[in-house]
Amino acid sequence: MTIMFETDDLSVASPATISRCGMVYMDPKALGYSCFFKNYKMKFPESLQATKFITRLDELYEATIEELLFRMRRECHQIVLTSENN
Repeated sequence: MTIMFETDDLSVASPATISRCGMVYMDPKALGYSCFFKNYKMKFPESLQATKFITRLDELYEATIEELLFRMRRECHQIVLTSENN
């Protein structure tokens, strides 16, 4: 059985706890959003994987997502704050 959970930080975890649980902490800022996009694309049927559709989707992502997220952070108000805002 595998249990997976997220933690905001490991400030109170000892090295022994981390090694026994096999935890890996990655700063969300280091991940970015491209991993979510790649995962989303993998859910398309194989018949679409090597088509112009995916190529165009990649181009649109590159041209818009980073700027969109930057503007959202700067110009919008979040109802529920994320750890990035703390």
